[in-house]
Amino acid sequence: MMFSSVWIGSAIALCNGLMIPRMRATASATYILTVTFIGLALGPFTIGRISTSLEAGGMASGEALRIGLLWGLGGYVVAVFFLFLARRHVRADEAGRLQRARELGEAV
Repeated sequence: MMFSSVWIGSAIALCNGLMIPRMRATASATYILTVTFIGLALGPFTIGRISTSLEAGGMASGEALRIGLLWGLGGYVVAVFFLFLARRHVRADEAGRLQRARELGEAV
């Protein structure tokens, strides 16, 4: 738990670093809103739904909750997949940010 929120600052900084200057606030707000809805709202709901479904199927409540939480770890597998997918493109996108801004009429 001590290191569970270490990634938040660097993720928002990366989000801002990839955006043209006039879009930074919108990108940060969209990122935070998405993380809030998916991670803080949909995550516990989904784990509870899985647990309740397993319990309704006859599994003991503690075991059903354990299995539901283990299914929740699947989100980390998806996140790591997208991390490696994005890793290939971040440097090129950061290098081309100013060029994209000039093409869109920014004064940089």
